[in-house]
Amino acid sequence: MEKFGYKSNKTGIDIGTNFEYLDDFRLGVGTSNFYEVIKTDSTASQSQQNQKGNYWDSFLNFDFNYDKRNQKFQTSSGFKSYYSLGLPIISEKNTLKNFYNYSHYFDLFDQNISSFSLMLRAANSITNDNIKLSERINIPSRKLRGFEAGRVGPKDGEDFIGGNYAAAMNFSSTLPQLFEESQNVDFLFFIDAANLWGVDYDNTLDDDGTIRSSTGIALDWFTPVGPLNFSLSLPITKKDSDKTETFRFQLGTTF
Repeated sequence: MEKFGYKSNKTGIDIGTNFEYLDDFRLGVGTSNFYEVIKTDSTASQSQQNQKGNYWDSFLNFDFNYDKRNQKFQTSSGFKSYYSLGLPIISEKNTLKNFYNYSHYFDLFDQNISSFSLMLRAANSITNDNIKLSERINIPSRKLRGFEAGRVGPKDGEDFIGGNYAAAMNFSSTLPQLFEESQNVDFLFFIDAANLWGVDYDNTLDDDGTIRSSTGIALDWFTPVGPLNFSLSLPITKKDSDKTETFRFQLGTTF
């Protein structure tokens, strides 16, 4: 990971196992082990420079996945509830990681597929340390279209430093009158809203709670090489320091 004043070189090994207890519920248990080197340059703040060094981290991970969707791609009904917990086992900062995502699919009218999604993320030290720069949270690009990935939220000098907390809500709805002859193409309208806050190492840098939001249209195309997504977005609310974008292309991801 590289940002203006600092960069992180991380190598690691993930080991995990999934257990299926119910027809649609799976529990994943695994470990993550990382060796990381954080470097800074002269443009980094003193708080960032204080975190440079070598780190070894080991986490015990639990994933709770309850999936009641009718199908994974081009889902038209059902819901998916996913929670992930990362417990520090060997860690200088002892960062506890929480992630939750809920998606619900339904129809508003005939030949329509609509969806609502809620995402919550948190990363905090259980020993009240400042979490590493590389462990700070950013909003995933698919959750906030119309903004450059990793270029919103709290800043330390010229660096977008992420937050300790993030939340996002997303709504999308297909327009069935378009591409009626194609079963592999969906044209849709969307609204995204998200917030990113919390700077444990310097609360004066914390964001003022501004909610970023955008609206636009998107095209989901399911090709033999995987799903492709094209979107045109218009930001609705933002801060002057946020970096926006109009067009985005993604491979291998859908809403």
